[in-house]
Amino acid sequence: NTACSSSLVALQIAVLELQNRSCVEALVSGVNLLLTPGGFIVGSKSSMISPRGRSATFDASADGYGRGEGCGAVLLKRLGDAVRDGDSLLGIVKGIAVNHDGKSASLTAPNGAAQQQVLRAALRSTNLSAADVRYIECHGTGTPLGDPVEYGAIKAVYNESRSADQILYLGSVKPNIGHLEGAAGIAGLIKLLLVLRNRYVPPVAHLRELNPLLDLSEFHVVIPSSLTAPDLWKTMDPLTVAISSFGFGGTNAHVILQSVRLETCTRSAQLVQRSTLADIQVPYTELMHPYVLATDRNRHGILAGPRLRRMCNEIKLSNFHIFPVSAMIEFAICAARASAGADTRAFRRQQPVSLRNLVFPQPCVVDGD
Repeated sequence: NTACSSSLVALQIAVLELQNRSCVEALVSGVNLLLTPGGFIVGSKSSMISPRGRSATFDASADGYGRGEGCGAVLLKRLGDAVRDGDSLLGIVKGIAVNHDGKSASLTAPNGAAQQQVLRAALRSTNLSAADVRYIECHGTGTPLGDPVEYGAIKAVYNESRSADQILYLGSVKPNIGHLEGAAGIAGLIKLLLVLRNRYVPPVAHLRELNPLLDLSEFHVVIPSSLTAPDLWKTMDPLTVAISSFGFGGTNAHVILQSVRLETCTRSAQLVQRSTLADIQVPYTELMHPYVLATDRNRHGILAGPRLRRMCNEIKLSNFHIFPVSAMIEFAICAARASAGADTRAFRRQQPVSLRNLVFPQPCVVDGD
């Protein structure tokens, strides 16, 4: 238990255990529930909690954080194992570091020097430069002291050799869902994976006037107040991002992630091809099928209705829409039933369809809109 950095520290332990081959996969989770008034009382007396009950990260009105509750989990595997097993890859952990402030002015006072050290340590564990990182999910609690100290550490480390076309974007999920304390790291990590998948920079909620203690001069950085879609991100393969989580007891964690290269996913699909999916038993259903359109008895197409478009928009890799295998299987079942004279749009009560020697040599990719 390292307080607010707990779930990212758990992530580091999982990474180390996987690297040491002590396990084949690791489930990392964080949970925060607000069941008693004690935390509110202590946080209020110590002026950590905002009187307005929200986090105004990087804003001039920052006056403490708003507490939040929730849970999240991610499954980690070694990349080679995940590719071999044909898993859906959301991101790759490139580097991770954890340290401690040591002696500080007080229990809750952040230590800028220690934050710089953990950021540099995470970078050293990769073959990347500071300018390669294009987005940081900040700890960003929205406290008058914490935000400027964290920003100063980021500027000291990530401004090295950064050119005008290598803009660094900063954000924090805490203004949206509150500070999940022990689960804050996992909440930020899940948001970071969504940033990698969708290639958008979400706005920092409650940002009206930038904190005057944040010096943006001579630093190619953007703290967005509206949804941003950087043009360079659309074709960047891979995209590199990072996340920080700092515990009030002094334990700091920083993680660097990358998007999954398209060639890696293709290799994963090719490996899956070698193990044939045989005898898939699919039970009947009487629901109307939303995706299949019969043109005639021997020709079948896919009806690109709103539900299918929405599904494809939710399943993206870089800038590509991926048509899921589950829908392909459903389409194959409809085609088989239609060829046997059954109703294409409705599955009638009958024996399940058996698909044999079903092979998907590569993912079905839809380019563009």
